[in-house]
Amino acid sequence: MTDFLCPVCQNPLQEDHTRLTCRNGHSFDRAAEGYVNLLLATDKRSKVPGDNKQMVQARHSFLQSGVYAPVRKAIAEAVRVVTAGGTVLDCGCSEGYYTAAVFSELQAKNIGAEVIGIDISKFALKRAAKDNRRIRFAVASAYRLPVADRSIDTFLSVFAPVSASEVFRTVKENGHLVVAVPGAMHLYGLKKVLYDEVFIREVKIPAVDGFGIVDEKTVSYETELTDHRLIDDLLLMTPYYYKSSPEAKARIQAISALQTEIDVRILTYARK
Repeated sequence: MTDFLCPVCQNPLQEDHTRLTCRNGHSFDRAAEGYVNLLLATDKRSKVPGDNKQMVQARHSFLQSGVYAPVRKAIAEAVRVVTAGGTVLDCGCSEGYYTAAVFSELQAKNIGAEVIGIDISKFALKRAAKDNRRIRFAVASAYRLPVADRSIDTFLSVFAPVSASEVFRTVKENGHLVVAVPGAMHLYGLKKVLYDEVFIREVKIPAVDGFGIVDEKTVSYETELTDHRLIDDLLLMTPYYYKSSPEAKARIQAISALQTEIDVRILTYARK
């Protein structure tokens, strides 16, 4: 099992059912849901970092509808494990929707790998850990991960910021990075309702020193939402909710159905 590192002194943490401790006596309680909070106050950029409770609930409700199921399947299939008993780290895992799919895919292939989920939102990890007891979750920053150098076989990032330096530090020789990013047309129909002018977005492909892209897949399809609760959840789980005017939100409330594109690019990098 891959040890979490103490965020104070970077020594390995020994785990039991109630807490994690290092040899210097730093101790971190395990929450009732099973996750551990390793985010120091000095690493917080706000009082309550990451997704709030409302966003987490909206994302959980929407994803459980199955609209993103093809994306989830493609991401799970993209994950590779280099060594027997290796480790997959899902960085920015939110409520664990894709993390759980990766775990199930590895189990189905009889690959005895460990899966770890990291997110900065304690609300997200409360949901993730409660739903997925066999996966280890920790609250931590993507820019200061509590894992050792060269300890990760596959580093996964789904719609989340990627710290190139942390990828380079943590991924093993011959390891992989899997990144899912919004495609040019992702949620175009939603944006057409919200904004007067909509532009085709530029796809942002992360560049990571020491890694090269070895595989790429696009998952693209249209979906129609006729349940307004799902439309509301979709808006709330995206940054558009906080960037949209009251008038734009009123236009969303006025529609009876939403047809929009799902367009996701999944890139696999290998360490050179």
